[in-house]
Amino acid sequence: MATETEKLKLYRANPEANPDEVFDFDRLLNENWEKLDEEAQTVGEFMDSKGEPGGLAELDENGKVKGVEIPELPEMTIENIEGLRDALNRKALIDHSHNPSQVGLGNVINEKQATKIEFDDHTNDNTVHITQHEREKWDSKETPSGAQQKANNAETKANEYTDKHAESFIAHDEISNRKRLNKDDSGIFTTIEWRREDGTLAKRSVLSGGESPDYTQRTVTYFALDGSSTEHTVVYDQQYDEDGDWIEEVPR
Repeated sequence: MATETEKLKLYRANPEANPDEVFDFDRLLNENWEKLDEEAQTVGEFMDSKGEPGGLAELDENGKVKGVEIPELPEMTIENIEGLRDALNRKALIDHSHNPSQVGLGNVINEKQATKIEFDDHTNDNTVHITQHEREKWDSKETPSGAQQKANNAETKANEYTDKHAESFIAHDEISNRKRLNKDDSGIFTTIEWRREDGTLAKRSVLSGGESPDYTQRTVTYFALDGSSTEHTVVYDQQYDEDGDWIEEVPR
């Protein structure tokens, strides 16, 4: 199979591959000579342009290009290199510097600004900041005025319980003594006892369930004349309104 030369693309026969190929004068000689002649003309024109813009450079007796002055480069010392580096750094700072108004920060005070790392550390600081859960827990903590109001309400409830206990039993028997026992932290006596003239225990009322002062039940026990045998027991469920104030008790 015939091939072409790499540079000028001249036709190259291959007798071994094509032993029966007929010798073609035009293809093997004339066309190749014409390509060579055209290339020679191009080279000649280029040589004639020596010293002209875009042409060959003309050298003097020292081997330098004529008509071109190349400035002498300064000696590359450590000082020169460091000076060049500093100059480039200053140029970079000038090219990339902006005043606050150019980036939408015209109202920012020109003081030290926190870095992104410092800002993130401050945001994630759980000692400085509190969580929503901690805020709600803090808001729900008892205040001195709130505690005093609860204590006042507890005292009122205790008096109401005491009066109710007394009235309910006086209607059935004669009582000579009434005693309050077991005072809790809210100032409520959770146990009240009634005794007869002979000193025997006639009745006992005990508050229980829930948390002081909002107890959920009251248990009343009636005793026989010996003061120890139980005749019967009644349990009352305590009812409160939306403000937590006691409103009534309902027997089970």
